[in-house]
Amino acid sequence: MSELVEKYYEHGYLPLYFRLSDIGTTPSKIKKTIKDVTTMYEKTLIVLDGLDEISREKRDSILNFVDNYLLEHRNTKIIVASRFGIYSKDVREAKEFLFDKLGIRKYYQLMPLTEELAENMLEKLGGLSLNEVKSLGISEEEYTKPIYLYLLWVLKKAGRLEKLRGYGKSGIYLALTNLVSRYKAKCVEDEETKKELKENEELKARNVLIHIAVLRTMFESEELSKGKIEELLSDDIRKYPDGTKIETDFLITTYLRDPDNLTFIHKSFQEYLSAEFLLTSFLSGRYENLYTFPLTQEILEFLRGLAKMFVE
Repeated sequence: MSELVEKYYEHGYLPLYFRLSDIGTTPSKIKKTIKDVTTMYEKTLIVLDGLDEISREKRDSILNFVDNYLLEHRNTKIIVASRFGIYSKDVREAKEFLFDKLGIRKYYQLMPLTEELAENMLEKLGGLSLNEVKSLGISEEEYTKPIYLYLLWVLKKAGRLEKLRGYGKSGIYLALTNLVSRYKAKCVEDEETKKELKENEELKARNVLIHIAVLRTMFESEELSKGKIEELLSDDIRKYPDGTKIETDFLITTYLRDPDNLTFIHKSFQEYLSAEFLLTSFLSGRYENLYTFPLTQEILEFLRGLAKMFVE
């Protein structure tokens, strides 16, 4: 992707990046954003990321809008980025859908890192080798993705990597979220007592975060405001801690890209926390929670890994 952007930049195009969930999920809102920036520059390359984070019924209209917009504005280039499997896990079926049904004329499929590139990335970070990653039982699907390599490096620096042996990406996210929560709790002092944040308050904050993730997963097809989410949270959760607002809670906002709308910095955190909710609901006998939201492939993978950790 970087090479593609550089190529257009060399030909005079200014690259601009937007997340669809930030600028709006309807053609009219997207058009307004694009129009605002293209009036200032003669040639622009716009990357609209996160199509997979948009509800299914809105994706086709967004793609159709982009296609029509490009026909009318020759000096604007638009790349829509998404996880590949949003229409079909089968590559052939996905291609047929893009070309035949949506009329998409060209697409780029970003491939996983080769082992050589993965090794090079780890060498630049320092302190972690690909052989060490493999020895932990991390699958090829995981260690060929830059985000997982970076998270593994962070956990290595914190001395938490060995605990992940055999647990894959579920172990990575569990270790990382635990690490961040404890680190933040230790770094922030209470103004009155000047002591570390109590562990039970840390757990309550995580409970709030999990429920925000669940609500985001439940109402994927709706644009939920912060006020609506707070309204849907149960009273005992919403009141944590007394006098503290969700958008300023340091244990929660770490994972939120937009505290005003309570959207996650990456959908994988939302999916992992939703899987954690399902496992804890099952273990506590709250079986009605297991039917709260539809299970995506990603949530199932996280749940499978968490269940394996619990059993072992």
